[in-house]
This record gives sequence, structure tokens and C-alpha cells, in this order.
Amino acid sequence: MALENVFSGHQTRIVILFCTLTIIVVAIYSVSFPRGVDKILRFWKSNANPRHSRIDFSAEIDISKVIATVDDKFLSVCLTWRVRDLWKFNSTTEKRLNALTKALSPGFVRIGGIPSDFVIFESSSSPYGKLTVHVGEEDLDRINEIAENAGWQVLFTLSVLRRCRNGSWDPSNPFRIVKYVAEKGYKFGWELGNESNHLKRFNVTVSPYQLAKDFETLRQHLTSFPAIKHFLVGPDVTQPRARGKTLRYLKGFLEKGHSSIDAVTWHHYYVRSQDCSLAQFYSPQVLDTLRQKIKDADAVIGKTAPGLPTWLGETSSASGGGAEGISDRFVAGFMWLDKLGLAAQQGFKVVIRQALFYGNYSLIGRDLEPNPDYWLSLLHKKLFGTKVLEVKRGHQNGSEMVRMYAHCTNTNPGYYKQGAVSLIAMNLHTNKEVHVILESSLKELDVDEYLFTPAGNITSRGMKLNGKLLEMNRDSSFPVLAPRRVQPGDQLILPPLTYAFYVVPEAHALACLGSQDV
Repeated sequence: MALENVFSGHQTRIVILFCTLTIIVVAIYSVSFPRGVDKILRFWKSNANPRHSRIDFSAEIDISKVIATVDDKFLSVCLTWRVRDLWKFNSTTEKRLNALTKALSPGFVRIGGIPSDFVIFESSSSPYGKLTVHVGEEDLDRINEIAENAGWQVLFTLSVLRRCRNGSWDPSNPFRIVKYVAEKGYKFGWELGNESNHLKRFNVTVSPYQLAKDFETLRQHLTSFPAIKHFLVGPDVTQPRARGKTLRYLKGFLEKGHSSIDAVTWHHYYVRSQDCSLAQFYSPQVLDTLRQKIKDADAVIGKTAPGLPTWLGETSSASGGGAEGISDRFVAGFMWLDKLGLAAQQGFKVVIRQALFYGNYSLIGRDLEPNPDYWLSLLHKKLFGTKVLEVKRGHQNGSEMVRMYAHCTNTNPGYYKQGAVSLIAMNLHTNKEVHVILESSLKELDVDEYLFTPAGNITSRGMKLNGKLLEMNRDSSFPVLAPRRVQPGDQLILPPLTYAFYVVPEAHALACLGSQDV
């Protein structure tokens, strides 16, 4: 028995000695060869989950030419009159607001949505009953203050709901807003009406031809104020459906009103909040519906208003305020990133996200903490430039489970130099890892990886960047959003149901070096 105890104690001492020596060796190696340790850890992590099979995804980016160019305000946001109380902060929350909004500059801030058609300016009357939104000079001042502090341009939606007896627009009250903005020297852009093809729910009908006349009236009025922006976009119709009423309405409006607008706008939501499911938010079939709607709308716009820029004038994941517990969670990022990537690829100049505040689809929660889509928007602003590149390979037959979009990198923040390329990558597989392989001219180059994973499951509100939880600091400053450098020979791994941004700093992309534009 004593002999067994001695032997057992001797074994224990050997194990302790071995572990101690191992720790010392790893520590010395990590100081001398930190990249080698990183490779070991990445290899261990990529092979740590035997439950997940792995597939290769090879992609070739054509870096020789630009296929589309977006506006520098491409990613923009919407504010609604429903959250007017949230616009008025104390000194602490005002500091947080300024930080959150400035980080999404440049951009448009659209003051729109359904309440815009019920706005009455500087009036004690309530022509729409409980739906009436009373707006005063101080509200317009506050909107301008928020926009100027953020570096945004206001896009203000004027009410189209008040009609004269002959059916034409009654602009008397909206023109008072225009007059005040002109007198103050504010640089607002303009819209007229929100989803005017869908006003029957409010017992009002405005034909597309009448709406075209109303836009012409507004355009003529704007030109009488040289000091303000004459920028006018519309008609902000609901999302198109093949051979549906919306497309006929859009066609009718553009036939008569295309010369009155500077951009064509329509709205889009993938699903309805009242009857959607979690799985729809990463379903390739659901994501692909946007491509078809773009095709249907472009067929009309190309014939009736060729050359006019196209915008997604209001958009998010689920209509009706967003899906509770889904639209403001990690899983919603698949819809947001695919929309940003596809819209840019298809030539849209601007995408306006509904909404900055308010609803389950908001970028910022009521606690003034960023939701996952805010972090994606923030890094998209920093990393993605205005020039769009073609992803030539890596596409699978049918609906794509792995998706990739490419831009020239945004060099304005100073993180990267001209010639760099930025990529959006998504893995829609629920149980397969994806080994991303960049081919041709991007092969064997360093890649900066920004890998997003949920802080829990895909319905988590928390999100991690390269393993670190994303959260603002107490002083309302942002954390360091640092990439992980992946060297040639290392692997780019997308775990199941995750997404990432990749930047190739030394791509020397010809399309990104010159003044090439589309």
C-alpha cells in the first residue's frame, strides 16, 4: 500500500513537471513566434467542432473594372415622428446620440413613414383626429440640429394627404414648412407623401397621374427658393409585385412625373412581422425575393425614366415595425447585409434603413445601445467605398447558401490605402463551416478578417467581433474595431450561420486605383 502511494505521488510530480514545462515552452514560443501560435489556435478552433462538416467556397473578384457606383450616402437612415420624444435628450444621452449618429456619416436622414402624411405645421387644428401630428418650428430646428451634428442631409417628407375639392394637392400647410426651412437656411431635400399608392386605408385615393401633377407643383415651388435644396425624390411606393398594382402605379407616375424628381424611390421588406418565422431571416429563397423585385421595378423604370437613379427609399427586414425578438437580433444581419450587397451590385445609389430609433427593426434600442445591425452599418461605413466590383465565381446553382459581395475599400477613414478591396461574406448553412478561398489576383495575400458571431445563439442581441463582445464604452466612445490579420497559408473560416467582412489591403485593384466610375 505504501509502495502504491509512493508510485502515485511520483506520477503526480511527473505530470505537474510536464505541464509546467509545456506552459514555459508555449510562453517562450508565443513571445518569439506570435504568428505561429495564432496559426495553431486558428487550426485548433477551425477543427474544434467535429459536428460541422466543411465545404470550400472559391471566389474570384474582378478587380479590373467597376460594375456600379453608389452614393457616398449609400447607407442612410430614417427617423419617424413616432419617436419625437426621443429626439430631446439630457446632456448625457445627447452625448451618446451624437456619437451614434456621427459614426454613420455621411448619409441622409429621412423624416418619413406613415405619420408624415398626418403632419400639420404650426396649427391648433387636428384635421386627422387622433392621427394628427402637430409639428412646430422647434421640431424643424431640432431635426436640423441632429442632422448637422451627425453630418447628415435631411430628406423631409411633406404630407400629400390634404386634397382640394378638385382632387389636387392642397399645399398650403406643407409650403409653410418649406418657407420656414428656406428662411432658416436649412439644406433639406424633399419627398411628397409616403406610399401614396396605398392611401385607401385612410379613405384617400390619389391616382398616379394626379400625384405626378402634385410633384410638379412642389418642384415649381421649390425653385422659387434659391437658398434651399431643390432635391426631390419619389414616389415612395410600396414594394413591387410582378404584374401588380404597385408596378402599374409606378409606371403611371413616372410617365408623367419623371422630370420632377431626382431619384426614383420604392420601399421593401422581406416579410411581414405578424406572420414571419425565424428561419425566414436566413432563408436563401426569402433573400432572393429582393432580386426579383428589383428586376420587376427596373423593367418599369428603364422604360419610363431611363437614367434616373434608383433608391430603396425605406427598407428593413419585416414590415409592421419589425419582428419581435428577431429583427433587432444577430440573425437579422443576414437580411441587412444581403440587401446592402445586392442593392449596390444592382446599381441602387442609396438604401434608407427603417429606422434609427423605434420598433423592433431599429438600429438603436430604447436603452441607446446599438443593436447588431448598427454595428454592421458602422463597419460597412468605415470599410466599403462607393465603387462596386463583380464576384465572378463562387456562385452555386439555385439559391446561394454562401454569398459574397465586393467593393473598393473606403479609404477616407485612413485605415487602408487606395487599391484595397472589401468583401461581405455570409454562410447560410446551419451545420456546415465554409472555407473561403480567394482566387486569382487576391490569392496568397494577407486578409483582414472581421468575423461576426452571436453572443449566444442567433437570436442574441449581443454580437461579437473576432470573439470580443461589441459594446460602447461608458463615455459613449466606441471600442476598437480591430481586424484579425490572416496570412497566406491560414484559412478563412465562416462558421455556420455567421457573416464577415474581409479586407485585402494589398490587392492593388486597378478599378480602385483610378477614377473609373459608372
